[in-house]
Amino acid sequence: MIYSPPEMKKTGKTAISVYVSKRFIEKMNIFNPVNDPLMKKKFVVVMVFIFVTAAWFTSCKKDKALPLTPPAFDLCDTIIYRFSNDIHPIFTQYCTDVGCHVTGNPSGNLRYETHAEIADPAGQARLLGAINHKPGFSPMPQNLPQIPDSLRVRINCWFNNGAPNN
Repeated sequence: MIYSPPEMKKTGKTAISVYVSKRFIEKMNIFNPVNDPLMKKKFVVVMVFIFVTAAWFTSCKKDKALPLTPPAFDLCDTIIYRFSNDIHPIFTQYCTDVGCHVTGNPSGNLRYETHAEIADPAGQARLLGAINHKPGFSPMPQNLPQIPDSLRVRINCWFNNGAPNN
């Protein structure tokens, strides 16, 4: 049997009709969430809960941090730096021409005038630490701006390729 409320009979509507009056909803004790302030609060609480739960489950706390800049390809594998053309002029400009690491009274008792003096394996870590301003090393050139990145890359690559005398 199809239930048909009295309001529907008065208007001539059947139970199959889509029409449902406001009074019928009130009599059936069905609330209207749009006008109910308590329901609005419950809705907000539920939505906040859903959002926080979703954020917690999708958070990336277990993921490793991505580098801010993409890793550059290794220039040392593609470019061959020559001592006579690429490396010696850098040491001449930043180490010997300024009067620090020259014959006579070399600073720190280190001279950087020849291949043997610059490529000395015993002083390689100290030299690279100083020109790259690594912690624990005295930054070089002393009391002058750091050697530009492009020139330091040349020196680092030259050492990484075995510091050839070419």
